[in-house]
Amino acid sequence: MGIATTRPEVDPEAALRELAVAFERERGPARAREDTRAVLALWWGLVEGRWSLVERFEAGGRRYYVAQENPPDMVPLASLDLLERRLVTLIGTGQSEKAAAHALGVGPSRVSTLLKTTLAKLGLRSRVDLVTFLQAVGAEQAESPAACREVI
Repeated sequence: MGIATTRPEVDPEAALRELAVAFERERGPARAREDTRAVLALWWGLVEGRWSLVERFEAGGRRYYVAQENPPDMVPLASLDLLERRLVTLIGTGQSEKAAAHALGVGPSRVSTLLKTTLAKLGLRSRVDLVTFLQAVGAEQAESPAACREVI
């Protein structure tokens, strides 16, 4: 019978911060200037929902951002703009395009066009697919119904 030893508790956030700072230190200032295009690509990945921000912190007078790549099959609602998210919520809860147009303060033809482009962005083909998608990702990611009633 061996003696059980306990591992000291490791704070995962602190460990992540230390790794990010060490990685940046290894790269050096000259390398950091060369990575402008890579940084812009990562930024657009965050905006489009391909990456998720995990941690943001400051150390040694510098600001650090730590992100993780989202699985390729996951298309978060965060990649949609505000009007698209509101439309997804309204249509996903069973509203007609006419009712959604009224709630959003736009014309029915705008809603029809916006719905087609939004479904395409999400890789969906129909309103039924949209409802199934919302159930899979969780409706809490969409806009609240009350927010959808605000006129844009």
